[in-house]
Amino acid sequence: MSCSIVVVDCNSSSWGQLIEKWGSDKLLKKVIGSLIILANSHLPLSAGNRMLLVAAGSCLQNKVLFSSEFISKSVSVASEIDANIRKAIEMSARSSESFTHTNYSSSFALAVCHYNRFKRENPKADGRIIVLNMSPESHAEQSKLMNLFLGAQQQNLCIHVASLSLTNPMLRQASDVTGGVHREIQTVDDLPDFFTRYCLGNSKEAQDAFAIKNFEKIDYQASCFCHNRPVSLGFVCSVCLAVHCQYIPICVACGTAFKVARKK
Repeated sequence: MSCSIVVVDCNSSSWGQLIEKWGSDKLLKKVIGSLIILANSHLPLSAGNRMLLVAAGSCLQNKVLFSSEFISKSVSVASEIDANIRKAIEMSARSSESFTHTNYSSSFALAVCHYNRFKRENPKADGRIIVLNMSPESHAEQSKLMNLFLGAQQQNLCIHVASLSLTNPMLRQASDVTGGVHREIQTVDDLPDFFTRYCLGNSKEAQDAFAIKNFEKIDYQASCFCHNRPVSLGFVCSVCLAVHCQYIPICVACGTAFKVARKK
């Protein structure tokens, strides 16, 4: 038995940039088609296999796009995935708030909680989180995401990342911490190959079989919240743990006012 949880970046701004690059029909159809291939390959391997699709993005009230646990036999898996992904991107586009980055923390938290419940019900089962990334890094979530990555590592839960956008350092760290695979997808046609090669069956066995090695040095250096610049020495907010490259009286991230001890 195995559980695959796919976190799909549904940020309309990021999708728009990629659509300009590859074209609307090709990008959307290929991505959705690749996810359907993954679902149709994973679920028949065992009657107890589970699959969950989770949307990542702001202003999305319902983040669950698809759950094999609750879908009825009369509903097509392909049509359910297709309709819900399109709906999530449309909702993101209609939102009054526009973000160039994607907030992943709530989606990762939902994914880890779902896996923990699945693991309690099936102690001998395994699982993985698969991230389909379209956006650059969101430095505002560094501390939240790192805590989630370490929690996934304790559960032996691999995080595999397929990035269609610019390199996202936080997601590279996620794969490195949990022993997963990070790949920059050069063309959307490579997505089905990534899913079927690395995201089916036992993740560790797949890595051994395909001799997956991450030779790239992963950068764990923190970036300041105020300018998103790498820092080796900075000021850390005691409330939200945001890093600042210089002293400021009020935290940019959470608005906490810092108290300065006066010299007597």
